[in-house]
Amino acid sequence: MKNDPKFRIPANIPIVSSARTRSRGRRARISRDRSRRCLAGNRFHERIYRCRCAQVVARDDESERPMLNTEAGYRRLFFGAALYNLTLGLIFLTLFSQIMNLFHMPTPSQELAVFHQMGILLAMVFGVGYYMVSRDLHAQRGIVVLGIIGKIIVFLLFSFHLLFSGLHFIIFLIGAGVLVFALLFCKFLAFSRIEAGTESPRAEKQWRA
Repeated sequence: MKNDPKFRIPANIPIVSSARTRSRGRRARISRDRSRRCLAGNRFHERIYRCRCAQVVARDDESERPMLNTEAGYRRLFFGAALYNLTLGLIFLTLFSQIMNLFHMPTPSQELAVFHQMGILLAMVFGVGYYMVSRDLHAQRGIVVLGIIGKIIVFLLFSFHLLFSGLHFIIFLIGAGVLVFALLFCKFLAFSRIEAGTESPRAEKQWRA
């Protein structure tokens, strides 16, 4: 049967072994896997590039704003307000009688000094509150509102004593500095409302997506 010409394989047809076909299929699968990995890697790097570009654009937009129109600027503002209240409160609490003698003002008696010390400690407590606001701006807006009310009251009180009680002008200037902080705090409230209005549509779009 082997010598039968009907069963002979023609010489011009190449004989391909099964091992060679398996190796070719394996190479094809490896090349496809490599191409898929390269495509996935390119997509991953493209996403990273887009995120970095978005961060750079956000930094550029934030750098173009004035200092007090950014969250970092308002954090510095409230940290400065906390430092202002705590420093002045500590100075007046420890050197109150010396300051009164320096400005030729009558020193209150021991019975009345408790009310002055209570006011000074209250100002220092507000300083701690401003530090809390500097740590988390949007969660402590109630402290900012109380600070605005308190600073306006302090300014009106110092103005009254300057006009009718002979308050020294330098001490009035120290008290008038709180009005500047009150105006800046009002600006922060307007800024936080704008930021909340711009972030809510973004959050809604992300939730819908």
